[in-house]
Amino acid sequence: MTKIINIIKKYFFLITIIFVYVLTEFLLISLTAWNQNTPSFLWNIPISLTYLVGYGVIGACFGIDSLLAERKKTGAWQVKKYSFFLLALPAFLIANIPWGLWSPYLGTDRHCVIFNMLFGYLAMKSIYKP
Repeated sequence: MTKIINIIKKYFFLITIIFVYVLTEFLLISLTAWNQNTPSFLWNIPISLTYLVGYGVIGACFGIDSLLAERKKTGAWQVKKYSFFLLALPAFLIANIPWGLWSPYLGTDRHCVIFNMLFGYLAMKSIYKP
């Protein structure tokens, strides 16, 4: 039993990434199916939130190593304002631009996945202790 616990501890972030990816894809498939049954503009809100939360968490898992290194320092948590506002916030805004603008260039949902993961990663990297 302890061998299984050690494996889970060692691969926690990999297991988290896989679990969140599968859950996000399941939610997106379910929401898209419900959207086809009852079409409405309001279905875009839960679909966008699923992209943001699901792939944002995956990106945050990639950037959590810097947060864990900062945890050992003393001081109050702060946010690198320039890094957050010049890098993370534009990634968030690009991810949430209406999908029709990006479809000729990147596909309908590919840019949402990429930029939401980038937003999660950059948001984690911008938190530090002085």
